[in-house]
Amino acid sequence: MNKKLKIIVACLVMAGLAYAFDLFGLRTKMLKRSPSSAHPHVRTSEQKIEYYTCSMHPQIHMDEPGNCPICGMTLVPVYAQEDTKGAGLVISPYQQHLVGLATETAALRQLTKKITTTGRVAFDPELATAIAEYLEFSKNVPSLKEAAAIRLKTMGLTQDEIKNLNEKTAAQYYQPQENIHWIYATIFENETSLIKPGTKALINFPWNQETWEGIVDGVDTRLDPQTRSAKVRIKISEGPALKPDTFVTVHFEILMGEKLAIPQTSIIDTGTRRIAFVMHQDNRVTPREIHTGLESNDFVEILHGLTEGEKVVSKASFLVDSETQLKGIMEVESIHQH
Repeated sequence: MNKKLKIIVACLVMAGLAYAFDLFGLRTKMLKRSPSSAHPHVRTSEQKIEYYTCSMHPQIHMDEPGNCPICGMTLVPVYAQEDTKGAGLVISPYQQHLVGLATETAALRQLTKKITTTGRVAFDPELATAIAEYLEFSKNVPSLKEAAAIRLKTMGLTQDEIKNLNEKTAAQYYQPQENIHWIYATIFENETSLIKPGTKALINFPWNQETWEGIVDGVDTRLDPQTRSAKVRIKISEGPALKPDTFVTVHFEILMGEKLAIPQTSIIDTGTRRIAFVMHQDNRVTPREIHTGLESNDFVEILHGLTEGEKVVSKASFLVDSETQLKGIMEVESIHQH
């Protein structure tokens, strides 16, 4: 393609984009209100205009009508003591299709969290030392036995495991045995509440494609102060011959139950609040503050702010410019409804 042809193609592309931009009406879209039937009161000529604002940048307050200095949209009046339930940006179905705006429904979903981390085959010298101290204190220094037991608990051993410790059984907890292997995996602080004794783990070894199943036997309650991580001890009853300190890949799949949830991409996180954009039946889009709970890899549990069946914009960042989202959302009056 010669230079002249490239210039012609570029001009055609720019013209097409300009036409689509004009159709969407981003420069002239005004803040629309719900039909008067949705509001029992009717605005009278005596109502005073407090200021003019932009429907997409409500931090803009102007004394006179005009255009938004950020996006160029026509400013709309805000009346004294005006009910803002009808506020929002109206986007017609055609405009939604034109720009690829999609919605998701707040619905009950089975949430699953997948966690992948690294691990290594035991020997664990720290645990070996703690067990040796416990056995020594049990025989010779009974006054220190309880303190040694507490240390073992913080390292993930259960009360029954500590009770049954003896010279013959001790080694099985920190080094490979003939039929039992131990894997020590690392998890982050926010994952410690999800992984508990009994959780299933899948182990991949570096030299083959096989996957072996293990069970979490204990979770260290102490956090590494530098990495904010904890150790998880995994027991494998069957598996290949393993050498201590061999590195492996560990996969956890946590079932979190059925929760009211929306996609993670539907949420804008301002740092202090979380916002979703609700799509109403009259094609109005309004921001709504939400309170969230558990998070899977794709969805987030909704504790407050949305009800089952409500529709939200599936990609919230579509509606919020990255440079103005913090200022614009925080001052939207309708954000506190519900």
